[in-house]
Amino acid sequence: MLGWIRNIFLLIVAGLAAAPWWPVIQEWRTGATYRDYLAANAHPVDLNTPGGGLSLPADFYDNRLFLVGEIHGMQTAQAVDLALMQHLHATIGLRHIMAELDATQADRINTYLATGDEAHIRPIFDAWLGNATQWGNQQHFEKLQDLAAWNATLPANERIVYFGVDAIHDMDNALDWFASRLAAEDASPALADLAVVLNGDRTDTAALAVALVAAQPALNDDLAYMAENILADFDGAGRYARIEPNITAMVDRFGIGDDEPVYGFWGLFHSLSATVNGGARPLALRLRESDLPFADDIVTLTMSYANSQQNMPSRMLPEALQPDGPFFDAPGSQDNPYLMYLNGIGDMKAVAGDQPATLFRLNSEGSPYAGGVRMASQTGLLTYVFRFEMDPFDGFASDYAILIQDAPALTAFEG
Repeated sequence: MLGWIRNIFLLIVAGLAAAPWWPVIQEWRTGATYRDYLAANAHPVDLNTPGGGLSLPADFYDNRLFLVGEIHGMQTAQAVDLALMQHLHATIGLRHIMAELDATQADRINTYLATGDEAHIRPIFDAWLGNATQWGNQQHFEKLQDLAAWNATLPANERIVYFGVDAIHDMDNALDWFASRLAAEDASPALADLAVVLNGDRTDTAALAVALVAAQPALNDDLAYMAENILADFDGAGRYARIEPNITAMVDRFGIGDDEPVYGFWGLFHSLSATVNGGARPLALRLRESDLPFADDIVTLTMSYANSQQNMPSRMLPEALQPDGPFFDAPGSQDNPYLMYLNGIGDMKAVAGDQPATLFRLNSEGSPYAGGVRMASQTGLLTYVFRFEMDPFDGFASDYAILIQDAPALTAFEG
């Protein structure tokens, strides 16, 4: 009797251990069509060559907004971002980055790119590190150093510039930069009054708001845009309630994206063209449905990860499990059947071989990925912890997939 109980128990344990592999088996069993398609639409990225050595389908370059989505925390994504910037610059003259940064941060970066003085950007990295946010990593900093060095080889009118459309990330940092930029302007009574408030008690946001509004007619375009974003933060508007008007301002007031290409490197959610978790609307979907001039000419590229490590803020864990320090490293793979498995990642791995980064076009005519669950659904324990489910959709949730393999975790900014 005990033997039967033991055997039944062992069968149950074996079944539980084997169950997560069922989607993997199903994927392989049904994957021949997908693997054949991917093999015909694969574009390896050479991370040792400026621009990645890419040559993509001709209609890729007809788009006006190129929006890349990453899962934060992996080093290789930073290298792919720079390669795509350089490639689009070489092929279609890309200059403008629609950045997941606020107006003051982008202005700091542009000043750094123009002068090479890292003192302009170190404060934002210090703030990101202090707030344990994903941008505060050493590889991001080094990417900007590489971008500055490359930018310096280009004619002035061809250099990459950033335009920040995100909500204010760190108010103290934003006000410091705004005050320093204001001090460089010619004095006027309204600007002098604003300078007094900025140099006084900044916790009195009501007085600061009054001074900002009074000074706006005297501000140049860049400072007026920063002031609007500071005021929006005081008003407590939601994130997309700030991002969408900022993108409209980018086009209508600053003339960026009207008839020239724009590139953005954002978090994964923002780059999707399908709703998520029962109706959440990503940025790409909102922009496709907008009346902006590039609404019909958007291409999205989303990153997926195999055998990779991820750097994450410690605050994402329950307090009892949080390690010492603001960050911790964890498996960041979507090819682990027990933790997280992306339906279709095995097909990409089979085609990519040992390439660290490979682009796959998903949206070509006759693609088997249209409207399906391949590359759009996940299984595994972490899918219950971090819920991220794409709702049913027509067409393509993403136009291109980027498979990242063997990526190390990001490391914290070293100061």
